[in-house]
Amino acid sequence: MLAAFRKASAGTVLIDGQPVFENAAITSQVCLVRETGDAADRSEKVNEALRIARRLRPDWDENYAATLLDRFSLPLDKRIGDLSRGQRSAFGIVVGLASRVPVTMFDESHLGMDAPSRTAFHDALLEDLMARPRTVVISTHLIEEMSPLFEEVLIALLALGICAGSLLLGGGLTWGLVRSIPLRTKAG
Repeated sequence: MLAAFRKASAGTVLIDGQPVFENAAITSQVCLVRETGDAADRSEKVNEALRIARRLRPDWDENYAATLLDRFSLPLDKRIGDLSRGQRSAFGIVVGLASRVPVTMFDESHLGMDAPSRTAFHDALLEDLMARPRTVVISTHLIEEMSPLFEEVLIALLALGICAGSLLLGGGLTWGLVRSIPLRTKAG
């Protein structure tokens, strides 16, 4: 609901006091990277998908995207669908970090990556957040591995939405709030 992929069935989801659903000014400030590695159409080449991401995100950082592409050894001329699962995950992470939006959510986006690539993601995330603080929400089953990154940890029980702090969560995952800005949910 924070990424406006789904309309709230009850209540209101607000970012900076504005509704998220069908609000282009707000949704351009939110980036959701899912574990499915679908940050772009599978038929597009990496460089084509990056051009689209650049057009959709007003704060897109082209130089940082290039640095991350190099860090994860991603080929620009290969189709997204031809990348390995780990490479698709790394591509999603590049889109999420280089978008430089105020709210970035990584939903198990590291799945398929090997341990050194996940460490590279963690390092890139922390380096970037130190330089450009913003809200990053990470869902993960790799609690031990990810816990050093988290400022706050919320455990969401399977099929049970719980309200903790300023986020309404559900789905059986651990969500780590790495950096916080005002996000509010309001019950209907």
